[in-house]
Amino acid sequence: MRAPAGLAPGLTRGLPAASRLLRQPGPVARERITLGRDARQGARSSLVRLAPGAPLVEAFVAAMRAATGGEWRPAAFELLSGVLEPCIYCLAAPDPGGAQVVTYTPMRDAGPVRVFGGAATLGIGADGAPLLHCHAWFAEPHEGRVFGGHLDTAASRIGGEGVRVRMTVFDGFDIRQLPDAETNHTLFRPLDRSGGGQ
Repeated sequence: MRAPAGLAPGLTRGLPAASRLLRQPGPVARERITLGRDARQGARSSLVRLAPGAPLVEAFVAAMRAATGGEWRPAAFELLSGVLEPCIYCLAAPDPGGAQVVTYTPMRDAGPVRVFGGAATLGIGADGAPLLHCHAWFAEPHEGRVFGGHLDTAASRIGGEGVRVRMTVFDGFDIRQLPDAETNHTLFRPLDRSGGGQ
């Protein structure tokens, strides 16, 4: 198989013939991995049960602060199981205006759902407030349909028996939402404590 233009030939091994390369509208970043090994030192992981009632962003911030004695730290979460009630989510969709490769659909209300897995990142948003970026897969309780998407973490709430997560809190760097020239979106980026790139 020939490599798509701009992609090193060795990177195409194992790709199906129908694979396609998405081209973002802006310049390609020189480095994809920007976080050094030293920055990951001091990470602490634990299993946590998030109690029902709170919006996702509030519940995840509370879990992080409980693990750090109240201090702010960025964190990553693996969603293991539990209930969301309601679950408000959207999907990625092509951007009809062409300014970006993808945008989001309107939000959908799935009602109460059982979570089977997912991942979330907790950092600081462009407005300076805590921001939780979360994707999950789940089943609605009546017909058992399994689906997933990008969660509205302010509108979706922990429900039922709560949600079990594996939380990893990081001490060596910050995570902030910043403009990204390549994708034309604002994205989470790791930063050193002084605000510079890692």
